[in-house]
Amino acid sequence: MINIKKVKYKYLRLRIKWRNWRRSVGDKMIAERSKITTYEEKALRLWKLLLRDEDTKMSYNTYGVRQIEKKNVFMKLQVSGSNTDCTMTLIDITTERRSLYEIHIPSSYAEIISDQFDYELEKRMRRAETNKRILIETDIDNLLEQEEKLVLEKLSKKIK
Repeated sequence: MINIKKVKYKYLRLRIKWRNWRRSVGDKMIAERSKITTYEEKALRLWKLLLRDEDTKMSYNTYGVRQIEKKNVFMKLQVSGSNTDCTMTLIDITTERRSLYEIHIPSSYAEIISDQFDYELEKRMRRAETNKRILIETDIDNLLEQEEKLVLEKLSKKIK
């Protein structure tokens, strides 16, 4: 009887060790980020800088194309082909030169900058919605005050 309990105990301990080992291996097995070139890194830095700037115009369409425009710089990020890698198109138009570049962005980096774009766009949309609500509220308050004044004037005329 005692041997059965010992065997069962050792079996359960072994199962726990096996489960813990599998969990620890599962956490470490992630895909390694692919290396990017210096011009890809600089394009990503430019994208991030333009995102933070309040003067940039941002747009997003249903095909997943994200666009940023500021003065003479236009950048577009879109999924290329069937995989999740993206193509960033950078257009720089000045009076001296006109430049067009297409830059391949690996999926791991594309996912990060897409999330940053979505977050910034959402933040701006929320801010615009809040401003619009405040404007509507002040307009309604003004109309309410005008109507209250008219009602009070009518009441004062009836009393006299």
